Amino acid sequence: MDPGEKLVLEGSCRDCYGRIKFEWGLLKYNSLTADENNASTNELIPREQFENMLFTPLQSLNVAIKPNQLAANTKYSLRIRGYRSPSVYGESLYVFITNHPPVNGNNMHINNCYNIS
Repeated sequence: MDPGEKLVLEGSCRDCYGRIKFEWGLLKYNSLTADENNASTNELIPREQFENMLFTPLQSLNVAIKPNQLAANTKYSLRIRGYRSPSVYGESLYVFITNHPPVNGNNMHINNCYNIS
């Protein structure tokens, strides 16, 4: 995932009945090998900070993160929760790693090009 590009995800709720409130959250991991279940290896991005990173509201079924809001070469987890009440919810996680920009690149030149049929 290129952190310089917009990231858009769509949530869905199959067989949902009644009123459900949705909310997105973003976790940032301290290493690329960090475990999603180890709370000491991640940082929950504060709500206000995450809201400023988005084109969409936190409570929508879709989320769109603005370009250049995520760090390169970093592991993240986007979480969507569907609440029936404050204590009753279901959730889904999307774990991804942002790309690292290229380093030590050289300009490449191609000489003597030929068409071969």
